[in-house]
Amino acid sequence: MTSSDVEWASAQVKNALYPLAAFFVVYYAFLLNQSITSKLLVVKYKKDGKKFSKYYNKEEPQQLCADRTVGNMMEQMFPFLTFFLLNIFVCVLKSVDNNMVVLGAWVYTAARVMYFFVFRSGGTVAGVKPLVYLATAPAYLVIAFYAYNLFAIL
Repeated sequence: MTSSDVEWASAQVKNALYPLAAFFVVYYAFLLNQSITSKLLVVKYKKDGKKFSKYYNKEEPQQLCADRTVGNMMEQMFPFLTFFLLNIFVCVLKSVDNNMVVLGAWVYTAARVMYFFVFRSGGTVAGVKPLVYLATAPAYLVIAFYAYNLFAIL
């Protein structure tokens, strides 16, 4: 392995760290939002002399949105991170450019952010508006692409 190969591999890994960091920033922002939302509602309910349940509360749209956003992020976190990291590893190992894999991570993360705003604008327990599917479909397609790409490279 030459020094230019090492530099190329290093650049490929560095390129992948940005969307990975963005993913975790979004994840922790959603967790923070969930916590702050429930704390504010506890205060509001206490002020009104009512009892508030912060665990998957279906009566409060803000709490439902916060819970569903975190849940949606976590439900596909394992497949996304597994396939993303495997793709990065295999791309470096086989000296294949990882730009599409990195782009997929940006699309996935943007879709998670979009889910929050779309659900907030009209999601309910009874059902979701079709726009929510526009926020979830890209994420599932990215995971499918990662699975396909991994086996295509190997």
